[in-house]
Amino acid sequence: MARRGAVSAQASFVLSTFAVLAAVPAAHALKYQQWFYWYNRDGTLSNLSTGVCKSEVQAYWQAATYGAYNGSNAVQWCYLAEDCLLANMRPSYIQNYQAGAVILGILPTLLATLGPRIAEVSLLSTHRPFLSFLLSIGAPSVWPTRIFTYDDPATCAGRGVNRVDVPPQPLWRARLLSIVQYVLVIASIANLFQVSVELGSQTILSWACTLDYGLLAWALIPLAIHTVAAASYNFEISSAEKRIRREAQNGDTPRSPLIRSMTFLHKRAELSWLAREFTICANQPKGLELLLKEKKMSPAAVFMNCTASLMAFFHLLFGTMLFSSLVFIAVWDIMNSILWRYLLSTAICRLILLVELAGMREPGLKDTDELEMKVHGLRDRFDGVASKVDTLMEERDERERPSVAYARSSLARRNEKIGSTEGVISEFDALSLEGAATNDRRAVANSVTEVSPNCDIP
Repeated sequence: MARRGAVSAQASFVLSTFAVLAAVPAAHALKYQQWFYWYNRDGTLSNLSTGVCKSEVQAYWQAATYGAYNGSNAVQWCYLAEDCLLANMRPSYIQNYQAGAVILGILPTLLATLGPRIAEVSLLSTHRPFLSFLLSIGAPSVWPTRIFTYDDPATCAGRGVNRVDVPPQPLWRARLLSIVQYVLVIASIANLFQVSVELGSQTILSWACTLDYGLLAWALIPLAIHTVAAASYNFEISSAEKRIRREAQNGDTPRSPLIRSMTFLHKRAELSWLAREFTICANQPKGLELLLKEKKMSPAAVFMNCTASLMAFFHLLFGTMLFSSLVFIAVWDIMNSILWRYLLSTAICRLILLVELAGMREPGLKDTDELEMKVHGLRDRFDGVASKVDTLMEERDERERPSVAYARSSLARRNEKIGSTEGVISEFDALSLEGAATNDRRAVANSVTEVSPNCDIP
C-alpha cells in the first residue's frame, strides 16, 4: 500500500507538471500599448508612440494582427518602432534603461540564492507531492548545486547545531497551518504570473522583439527541473521499502535502524495519499530519511539528480540573458514594481519549505542514534576491508606454496645427510674406544712382564 502511494504521488507530480507547462500561452499581446510609470508619467513614451513614431508602431500592429504589412513581418516593424523610440529619447533616459538592465541581469542569481535546492523539493515530494509541485512553480529560480555532484535529499532533514525542529502540532492547528500554506503558495504563484506577464508585455526584449511570454516560460522551467529529480528519488524510495521488507522477512539481525524503518513503514501505510498531502510533515510518521541513509543510490538516480543540477545551471544562464536584455524599464520601476514581487514569491515558498523540512526531523533522533548509524557504517566498511585482507593473504599463500614445499624437501635431504654423518661418527667413536682399550691391556701386560717374567698374562 505504501508503494502504491509513492507511485501515485510521483505520477500526480509528473502529470501536474505537464498540465502547467501546456498552459503556457502561445499567443502574445501587442507591444507599445502599455508602459511602465517612470518615463511615461509625463506622457513621454505615449507621445512618441502616437506622434513621431506613430507610423512604425501602427505598421507593427497591422503586421502583428494580419501577418504582414507593406512586405515586412511583425518582427521587422517591431524593431523599426524600437529604433524610432530610442532615437528620439534623451540620453539620460537611455542610461537609466541600461542601469535597469544591469539590475535585472543579476535578479535570477538573487532569486537562486533565496530559492529552494533540488534535493529539498525532492525530499518534500515524498511526503507532500502536490505542495512540492506548487512550491516549484511559486519559486521561479533554483539554487544550482555544483555541476555533476549528487545532492543527497536524505541530508536535508538531518539534525544540526543551527537547525530548528518543528514539533508535532494539535490536529486543528496542523490542519490550519496546511490550509495557510496552500493559500500562501497559490498567492505567490498568482503574483509570479502577474509580474512576469506585466514585465514581458510592457518591455521589449532586445533579441526577440515580439516575445512577451518568455519570462513566464522561464518562471515555469523549475517545475521540469524538480520533476526530473523528484521522480528518480521517489523510485528509489520504492526500492528502499522493498529492501527493508525483504530484510525483515528473511529474519536478519534486528538492528535498531531496521526496527525504526519498519515502524515508519507501518505507520505510513495507515495514511492515504490525500491524508498525507493535507497533513504537515511535523505530524507525519518519521523515519523515511533514516531508511534512505542506509541505502546506496542507484546510478540512474544519481544521473537524473546531476541532470537536474545541470538544467538548473542553464536555467540560471537563460534567465540572465532574458532579464538583462529588457528595454524601456527604469530603475525606479524595477525597485517599485518588479524586484520585490519576485523576491516575495520566492521568500514565501522558501519559508514554507523550511518549515516542512524542520517538521521532518525526528525529535527522538539523538546523538546516540547518529553514533549508532556511524558505527554501523564503519562496521560494514571494516568487514569489507577484512575480507579484502583475507583474499590477499590467500593469494600470497598460493604464490608461496611451491617455494615452501621445495624448502621442506631440501631440509629433509639435509637431515638425511646429517643422520648418515652422525652414524659414521658413532662407528668411528666405537672403534676408537675399542682401540684405546686394546692399547691399555697391552701396556698393563708389558708392565707385569717386567715385574714378574714368569707370569703368563693373556
